[in-house]
Amino acid sequence: MNKKYFSVLLMGAMTVATVGTVTSCKDYDDDISNLQEQIDKLSETIKNIQTQIDNGAILTSVTPTENGMTITLNQNGQTKNYTISNGKDGQNGKSWKIGDNGNWWYDEGNGYVDSKLPARGEKGDKGDKGDNGKDGIDGTNGKNGKYYVPNPETGCFDIYQDGKKPESTNIPYTATAENAITATWEKGVLTLVGVKDAADGKIVLNLNSVLRAMVFNPSHYVDGVEAIDLATYKYQPLGVKKVDADGEFLADAPFPALLADGVTVESPLYFAPDMKASYFLNPSNADVTEEAKDYKFLMSSAKYTDFTRAAATSIFTVKKVENKDGKLNVSAKYDGEAIKQLERTETRDREMTLVALQYTKDDATVTSDFATLTTSDYSDVHILSAKSAYTDRRAWLFTSATRTIYSKPATKAVQTSSTRDGVTPVAEVKYDNDKGIDLRSLIRTSWNVNYSPVTVETTNATEEKVKEAGFKYSFELVGYHTGVNLTSQSAHAAIAADGYTLRPQAVDDNGKQQAYGAAQTRAIIGREPLVRVILNDTVHNKIAAVAYMKIKIAENVTTADPTQITKDFADNTAFTLNCDDDNPALNKKVTWYEIENKILADKQVNMSKVEFEDTYQLDGPATDLTQFDKNTINANAISPKIGKVIVTTADVNGTMTQVLQWTMSGNEAYTYFNTADATGKKPTSISTYVRYTLKPDKTAPNKYIYVKFTWTPSAININPVANFGNENKIKQAWYGENNLTAGTGYAEIHGNVEQMGKPTSNDEFIFDITNSLVGNKITVDAMAAPYDKLYNTVANNAKFAFVDGHGFYASTDGLTLYKDQGHNHIIAKIIDDVKGTVELTKDPETLKLLNANSPRDLAHVLTARVAVKSSLCWGAGIKINNNEFDVKFIRPISVESATAEFTDAVATTSKVNLTFKNWNGFDFTDPNRAFASTDYFAYYKVSNIELKTAEATTDLNGGKKLLSTVTNQIKLSYTAPALTGGYITANNYGTLTYNNNGLTVGTFHINIPVKITYEWGVLDDAEVVVTVKESQVARTVRK
Repeated sequence: MNKKYFSVLLMGAMTVATVGTVTSCKDYDDDISNLQEQIDKLSETIKNIQTQIDNGAILTSVTPTENGMTITLNQNGQTKNYTISNGKDGQNGKSWKIGDNGNWWYDEGNGYVDSKLPARGEKGDKGDKGDNGKDGIDGTNGKNGKYYVPNPETGCFDIYQDGKKPESTNIPYTATAENAITATWEKGVLTLVGVKDAADGKIVLNLNSVLRAMVFNPSHYVDGVEAIDLATYKYQPLGVKKVDADGEFLADAPFPALLADGVTVESPLYFAPDMKASYFLNPSNADVTEEAKDYKFLMSSAKYTDFTRAAATSIFTVKKVENKDGKLNVSAKYDGEAIKQLERTETRDREMTLVALQYTKDDATVTSDFATLTTSDYSDVHILSAKSAYTDRRAWLFTSATRTIYSKPATKAVQTSSTRDGVTPVAEVKYDNDKGIDLRSLIRTSWNVNYSPVTVETTNATEEKVKEAGFKYSFELVGYHTGVNLTSQSAHAAIAADGYTLRPQAVDDNGKQQAYGAAQTRAIIGREPLVRVILNDTVHNKIAAVAYMKIKIAENVTTADPTQITKDFADNTAFTLNCDDDNPALNKKVTWYEIENKILADKQVNMSKVEFEDTYQLDGPATDLTQFDKNTINANAISPKIGKVIVTTADVNGTMTQVLQWTMSGNEAYTYFNTADATGKKPTSISTYVRYTLKPDKTAPNKYIYVKFTWTPSAININPVANFGNENKIKQAWYGENNLTAGTGYAEIHGNVEQMGKPTSNDEFIFDITNSLVGNKITVDAMAAPYDKLYNTVANNAKFAFVDGHGFYASTDGLTLYKDQGHNHIIAKIIDDVKGTVELTKDPETLKLLNANSPRDLAHVLTARVAVKSSLCWGAGIKINNNEFDVKFIRPISVESATAEFTDAVATTSKVNLTFKNWNGFDFTDPNRAFASTDYFAYYKVSNIELKTAEATTDLNGGKKLLSTVTNQIKLSYTAPALTGGYITANNYGTLTYNNNGLTVGTFHINIPVKITYEWGVLDDAEVVVTVKESQVARTVRK
């Protein structure tokens, strides 16, 4: 309501601002321009206010002012006022109208005058009769009804219609009782009236829940990255003939489906079911629609990140949106063939495809974060026996009636010839089972997903997981006859109306199937009805897979499922990262008496050692037993295994008893305990299973006896920490932060060019960081238990590396430092990371940075950030505290002083005096300097001195101003010195000539920038300070 009221006020203000009399465009351009400026300013103010409200600001008041109004907004506790001023009166102008004679008439304040200009053209000749016109447009809609709006000014309701207020009322909307508070809630805005101590007794609260963001709620991850998985299905449509329980369909089998011509085989079907994605709303009570048209998916990739283009080529169509409990659940159709192409592009170009949900309503758009898009190709579908211990081809049901009926042995239910698990038997149902058997419980579904077999259900098809992709199972009895008397087998059962419950029952007097619910007699024992299982594609009304299974009607069914028991063996040995490859981190032994007491003596086993070993066998070779992911009938072997479980023997009273031993290397343990799951949580326990399996042709209550090994370390120590302490550093080789005095701290070291004096010295900018460390090698502080054994490993593997800092960027391996993120300019390299040998490059950008500042401005000297790093075994990292420090590259030479001197009114030439010092402060010409026999100018290759006289400045007229702007009568010229061997020589820095062609002057100074070229670039931060003394005439007069 407040927003609507606010808009009315603004429109009123704009109306005031634009009031004026129509004037001639030619005469009043300036007035129109001024008026437009006022409108533009007002529009900008309105835009700012609207933006604040859209971003959650609350409109707290609208206060009239002498020349308009002030609007007050509050957002996050901060108040901001906006003032809107009334427009100024315009000047009188011409007022125009169309007169009765059809001409334009104007009024300049003295009445209307005919301009003689026709307002419409003369009537033309009558035209030819035209064609019939189109139907007229619809009539205008009727007026909206009236409604009441609270008026904060009067405290009563006003009557509105179509946004306008035709009339006011005397009906109060505020409470009339003293100290009572009235609350009005209109379109998410709560207004409280009568609040003590509030301004004007009113508080306005904006309760609108505007959608700020949508955050993807992942249910699938790829390498730890949030993802949406898209399934695409491919199968060859099949056809089947009509069957019943009484006929003879011994040869029944599916065949490739045919097209309408009855000849052409249908092509493989490729389709994609709906994609489902979930998003958290922010805020959770955001007001969003459930209209599919308001949503769309954007796609992006490594190459195409433009949202507009992505949206235009989106392969998704949003079909359904549900807003529930602060989450948005979205279903979308997608183009399966486009997904296939997308997958090929990803594989070929190694791109990552991303997708985001975008919501648009009333010109407001919110886009979620992007999620990775992955694809799973489902093909080669098979129907499995849920009774099999396997989930691969060894569990495939037969795909023809003949093979199912005449399987060898006759009790075998699956195609495989493997007898490793004793052959999966046919299902049985007790002859008097009135409730029948759920056929879905006997089967599972398997697809090849990205070339690996994956089962859809966890246990069996009663889970109805296939429905999620648009599939459904159906079952039919297939008639066949056996024996000399050609007994009908399938007629001895019926399937209920639910389509999946099979009930054994007697046939009628003619040997035919009866309706579901017929009598159950012992006469039906031994019959084997045949069931055809069909996996139907309900979306395309096609058949995806067909299989067959016999159901044996038995006198007794001892158990519907094979059973198993599990025996637990736990260990709590602490695990510490210790880099010990010679001894296992875990060595769990199951002793001979534990085998006897926990397994052999178990009431469900109750066997002697001899009986047990004759009845059961361990899965896998004794040197490395097979391990399983769970302790169920349908458990899968895992690979890679979790450690190793072996079989050893113990001599107990002259007999050898099997003993199990589970070992795990430190590398395996570290990898496992240091690997986080999708939520970022690392495991604290680890388990695996091995099992004893019932031997073929042996009987026992349990098919499997699982042995569960669990390791829950009492402590998991995998985060060692070392310290690069100051006691490992040579104190006088280190400096406090930006400090030139050695021994003042350990914040930085100062690197420099090679020290002269050695035969191999040649002014290279190369140095070893280890020269600043005790023993000239990296050492770390002693490490406390339990990581004390890691000390030598950490110390031996310690290395130096550049890290990002001071505006520079390190390479991934830390051996190169770059000036820019694009890695275009190399600052320095570490050519030996153990010694910390650092070499500065001569990249032009590096030389500029090196020479920009002298050592006296240490805070701005070229600086790199270096760290001490180390590594451990097994890919483990090691945190080193206090490991980072600065390396400052000290400029090799500087000019400490530069002078020349003249006397005005005398054309003179003066020597330029320069004081050169190297990085450790020695004057190039000091006879007592270090290595005095070495020519410093030649060593540092000082090859040129240039005075930039055109850029000279002076204090001749006060301050420091460009000499050429003060006078053109003073002339300066510089003569460079002669070189010896290509280099400058001591005390020979050239001459400067001064000539004043104007009036005599008093003493003043001229500053001339000097540019000095040497091996490591150019110095240009020095100035020759020229002192010009007053003329001799002036000096004589004073005397």
